[in-house]
This record gives sequence, C-alpha cells and structure tokens, in this order.
Amino acid sequence: MRETGRMNLRILTAATVLTLCLSACSQTTPDNWIAYRTNTIFNAALFPSPQAAVSAAEAAGGGTVFFPCGTYIGTIRITTSGVTLRGANRNCAILQQPSPDVDELTIDATSAGTNGLNYNQVQDLTLRAAQCIRIAGSCGSQASGNTRDLVGDRSDPATLPNSTGSGLVFVGILPQFQPNDWNYFLNLTITGFYNGIDIRGRTIWTKFDHVQSIFSLNNGLNVATSAVVNTVSFYDSQFAWSQKYGIYWNTSSAPTLSQIINFIQTNVQNNQLSGSSTTNCAAAYFSGINTASFQNSEFESDCPHATDGNATEVLLTGKYAEAFNFFGVTFNSIINYDLINNALQTSGFVYGNTFLNWTTNSMKTAITGQEALVEIGANLGNNPVYILDVSGNDHVIDHASNKQALYAMGSVENNTISVLGRSYIELYYGPYTLETMTGGFPGQTVTLEARVGGGITIMNGSSPGGFLTPSGQPIKIPLNGKMSFIFGSDAMWHPESPVTLAGISETIGGSPLKAGQCASGSVNIEGAQPGMAGTAAASDGSYQAGFTVQALGTANNTATVNVCAIIDGTPFAKTYNVRLLQ
Repeated sequence: MRETGRMNLRILTAATVLTLCLSACSQTTPDNWIAYRTNTIFNAALFPSPQAAVSAAEAAGGGTVFFPCGTYIGTIRITTSGVTLRGANRNCAILQQPSPDVDELTIDATSAGTNGLNYNQVQDLTLRAAQCIRIAGSCGSQASGNTRDLVGDRSDPATLPNSTGSGLVFVGILPQFQPNDWNYFLNLTITGFYNGIDIRGRTIWTKFDHVQSIFSLNNGLNVATSAVVNTVSFYDSQFAWSQKYGIYWNTSSAPTLSQIINFIQTNVQNNQLSGSSTTNCAAAYFSGINTASFQNSEFESDCPHATDGNATEVLLTGKYAEAFNFFGVTFNSIINYDLINNALQTSGFVYGNTFLNWTTNSMKTAITGQEALVEIGANLGNNPVYILDVSGNDHVIDHASNKQALYAMGSVENNTISVLGRSYIELYYGPYTLETMTGGFPGQTVTLEARVGGGITIMNGSSPGGFLTPSGQPIKIPLNGKMSFIFGSDAMWHPESPVTLAGISETIGGSPLKAGQCASGSVNIEGAQPGMAGTAAASDGSYQAGFTVQALGTANNTATVNVCAIIDGTPFAKTYNVRLLQ
C-alpha cells in the first residue's frame, strides 16, 4: 500500500498521467517521457500495492510503472520481460520493505522457462529497509515521511535489527543457463537491508549506474551463486557502511567463472563495521573470477576493528582470480594492506594506482599456481610484499623496479631445464652445466641467476633449444651472477646481455670522514677482474646524502667498494650490493 490516498483508476495514457502529475504531484515528470509515449504507463499511486501496479504492467505485456513522490510499502517481484520501474526522484520516491524478513525487489526468472527474462529496468528510486539504522542517533533525512521503528545504531552492532531480507535480488533456476539478462539499474539508493544487492541466479549484460548500496547488515553487494554471472558493470556506484563486506563475489562453483566484471568510478568505504570483523578482514572479496577490473575507483577506511595484521581493502583468493586488473585506483586505507592476492591461479595488471601509505604495505602476494603471473607497473606510494611459494617463485613482474618474476630451481637433470611460462630463474645448489632450455617461444627472454652453491656453465650447441655462445666458447655465470638470453626464430638461445657478476660487501662506514676521504671494503666476486666497472647500492635500499658510492674490480675475483664523503660526515655502517659488468 501507499501511505497517501489512492484512486480507482488503474491504467492511464502518458498524457493522462502527465496531466495528473502537473496538477497534483510535487515532483517533475521523467526527463525522457517521450520515450515511453507508445507504452502503457501505470501510476503506482493509483494501485492498492506496488506489486499490483507491476502485475498490471506484466499482464499488458510490459510497460512502465511510475512512482510519484511518496513511500510505497510492499514487496515487488518482476516475473516477465520488458518492465520498467521509474520513480519521480530517488530522494522522494521510496519503496519500503514491509517486514525485515522479506526481499524488497526481486527480478525472478524462476517461472520464465528457457527464454528467461530480459530488458527489465529500475531507476530513480530508493529501496529502504523496514527498520531504520540510526545515523548519529537518528535516521537523518531518511526518516522523512517514515513510520519505521527507530531500531539499531550502526555504531553499536548489538542494537541492529535481525533482518534477513535483501534489497534488490536476482533469482532463477539453478544451475541451468536460464537468462535474467540485459537489466539496467539507474539512480538507485538501497539502504538498510541484509544484503543491498543479492545476485543468487544468472545475470549477463547487466548494468548498474549511479547505484548506492549502504548500511547493509551483511554485504553491500553479495554475489554467491552457482549460476553464470558475466558482463556486469558498475558505474559511479557506492558500497559503504556495511557490517560485513562492501562487495562479496564468489562464483567459484559456477559452470563458468565470472568474466568481464567492471567497477568504474566506484567507491568502497567504511565497511566491515561489525565488531566481529577482527581477522582476515577485507572490504571487497573475490573468488571465481576470469576477467575483472577496478578503474578510477576508491577504497577508504574499511576494517576498523581488524586486529590480526592481515586486513586488506581487496582480497583476491580461492582457486581462480584471473585477469584481475587495477587501473587508476586510489587506496586511502588505515589498515595493513590495500591489496592481497593469494589466489592459486591468478593474473592481471596493477598500474597507475595511488597507495596513500597509511597502510603497512600497499599490497601482498602469496600466489602458488605454477602458471600464475601478476604484473606490477608504476604506482604512487607502492610498498609491496611478494611471498615465495614452496618452489621459491613469487609469480610477480614488477616493471617499476625492473624485477622479473622469480622461479627458483634446486636441481638440473640431463643438463636441461624447462622455461615454459618463466622469465627469471634462480638456480640453487650448483654448480650446473646447461646445454638446452625447453619450452621457449621466439622472442622470449629468460634471465638465469646462480644462487647458493656454485655457478652455471652455458655450453655452445646446435640442437633446438640450445645456446649459441660468442665464438662457440662456454659462458660461465659465477655464483650470484646473472645473464639474460633471448629465444630466436632459429630455435636457439642467444645471449642478450653480458654476464652480471654480483656479491655483497662487508660492512663499510660508521666512522667520521673529512670531505674527500673514503671508507672502503672488499667483496669476493667470482670472475671479477681488475678494471671492471661496477655499481653498488646499500643492501637495505637506503640512500645517505653527502656521500658517493663506487664499485670497481680491483683484483681477480675481488671488487672494492668506496664510500666517499662530499662534505664532512659519518657514513652509516652497512653492507652494499655490488654488480660488475664484463
């Protein structure tokens, strides 16, 4: 029912409704009214309930149900295609849940057969829960014309209503591929429900534009289904002030993983407000993803009660989180991480984002899938943690620091290794001899580094996957040295760079120096020769103004590091990473 009076007239032409509104309504008519002039239009104010108006539109084969300003108490279930719900303005046209245990607006394809539902639209409305969640002690502007009980304070979870009904719901027959597609939601506020948006069945090619899901007692957006959910986009939308997740998306049990999921100019903030959200807290949770992205969006101030040091704005987890990209996203966080990726099979790009450094670290990866690979580009304030899997692989390429994806090997059999899906390989417990590398493709570059035990001898050969060395002579990569090779169209590996000889110096510095004086230390580097040019940088990554650092091969297998004062001062005592070029 509607809280104001009603008339007996049910079906009106566009001209009649326009005339009624001009004389009796306090709101403007739809700005694209002409688009509906050939449709049957139903004025919800003239029906005994919102569902009665929708049923009339469905019986007519589709149409527009128009909601003038007012509060309409009752649930709505759309079961046919081509129905549009349109309010005068979402600030004044309100669909209110009649009781906390029912869903307010359901797009229901269950009885629609194999053709399902298509082309339903909802816009310019507020969906409001039956019971109010106080904001700073009152319902604020949301209480206008409201007869709801003032129960529950979002700052005191113990007082929140015991609600199980969601705001906007998608359902259909599971696990069939029953369409509930091409839906469009524009200019909606969904407030105070258990889940604001709850996708329980299939939907594809569905768009949300300027949709606000706030003050949810569970999740702002809840996608937990075995149905197909693909090509869903959110533009200029918000998920905020939820007791649990702002976004929870788990389609790992669906017959196909979710793909082409886009969040563009989306705000996610102040979620996980429940006092029980203390461990493994995340504002947005994703699992079962094939393709997704956040673009020009923002995360802010989530997980305020987290205590385990593992809270994050975004969590990519489970078996699949593939092709998940972040571009132009601002993370304004006060917790431990902005992004955690511990999915098994995962890939994607993290480029051009801003990490505002309120967190301990910008991101953490703990990826274990053998073929998984994430690429990190230039980001403002990036301070990542890359955790190795049991094989020593971190599965991350960091272009900003010129870091290749690391793959560690502890043995070599028959003088050959596989480089399938690998770009940077550390060989432990040598020395080793290599004659071939298998699994390469033309243009692929692979860097080899000798770690712990001994060096690597690269043999010249003529078999496919073999090495073509300068003058046909073996190449020796000493311990802690590295060298890059590129796979040519001749199916052979060619040296792409000279061998880099590397080592770590003894501690240098700690005593005062006059301008022009130097503190020196040596480092043993296999293959070093007098006169070799080199570079040195503090092992802890720090830089101290007022001093220069130089490295030079000074003897066979020995390099010297000089820390020289430009002005009087004391260089910090530290070790240095040294690289020499042949």
